[in-house]
Amino acid sequence: MTQTPEGETRVELWVNAPDDAEYEPLVAHLERLEAAGEVDAYVVYHWGHELDVSSDRLQCVEDQLARERVAAFKQWATENGCTVLGLGERATVGVGRMGPEVTVEQLPPVLLAEYVDDDLRRVTPCSAGDEHVSERLATLDSTELPVDGRETKTRAEVVESAEPATAEAEAGPQPSRRRLTRWRR
Repeated sequence: MTQTPEGETRVELWVNAPDDAEYEPLVAHLERLEAAGEVDAYVVYHWGHELDVSSDRLQCVEDQLARERVAAFKQWATENGCTVLGLGERATVGVGRMGPEVTVEQLPPVLLAEYVDDDLRRVTPCSAGDEHVSERLATLDSTELPVDGRETKTRAEVVESAEPATAEAEAGPQPSRRRLTRWRR
């Protein structure tokens, strides 16, 4: 594992994609970053398009985690003088035949949260598509390494160009580090 001067790096990818194919390129990029040592671990979470905030009653454990993370993302934004696009907009749903009225908070389709140890360091949301997260992941693997004394490659390119057995040996044993949690309403 690679340690920054501050500690271990961890990345959370939050997506509300309807199927796996929409976010698999992001997960593949995270896998390359982990293999290259740019991040120590990552996890992928699924959340809906909105989060019920009308009461303290939770429908599942994942709702509690999502509420905690949304609060942390907002706190981070406040402390850093910015906003997290896609978070905070509230709406009332379930009026009429749709059931009892509830207040929900809109969630971005894709959000990347970066931690050093347990300290939230950066939040990258995407209000549409995944372009901002893709750009941020590209920035994370843009560290150039010398190759043959002349040419330079990024860490991810070095791992990609290695033979599969070599890349696997460099990355070490591959326990399941990515936990896919699906929650839909």
